[in-house]
Amino acid sequence: MPLEGFGCGSGYFGWPADAGGDRSRGAAVEQAFEDANQLETAFLTSLEANMAIKTLDCKGMRCPQPVLKMSATLMELKEGDTLEVVADCATFEDDVKKWCSRLNKTLVYVKDEGAGAKRVQVQF
Repeated sequence: MPLEGFGCGSGYFGWPADAGGDRSRGAAVEQAFEDANQLETAFLTSLEANMAIKTLDCKGMRCPQPVLKMSATLMELKEGDTLEVVADCATFEDDVKKWCSRLNKTLVYVKDEGAGAKRVQVQF
C-alpha cells in the first residue's frame, strides 16, 4: 500500500492514499498549522520590536564605575531588554557576574574584545 508524504497536496498526513484519507480534513489541519506559524512569527516580531538593547561604553572607567553605571540604567530598562556593556577594568567580568547574581539578571555572554576589554550582555 503506497504512502503519500507529509505536507500540502499529500494524503491525510501520511495515511495511505487508497485508505480513504479525508483530504479536506488534512488541508484544514495544514491550514491551521500555517495560521499558527504566522501568528507565532507576528508575536515574535512584535516582541523583538518592543525589546530594547542599551549599550554602554565604560572603557577607561575603573572599579566600581562600570557596575555603578550599569545600575544607573536599571530604571530605563524593562523585562526582556538587553544591556550590553564594554569595559576594560581588570575586575569587570567578576563584578558583572556578582551584579547579575545579586540582581537576578541573566548574563548572556562575556566576550574578550582584546586590549584588556570585555563585552558583556545582560538580559533583563
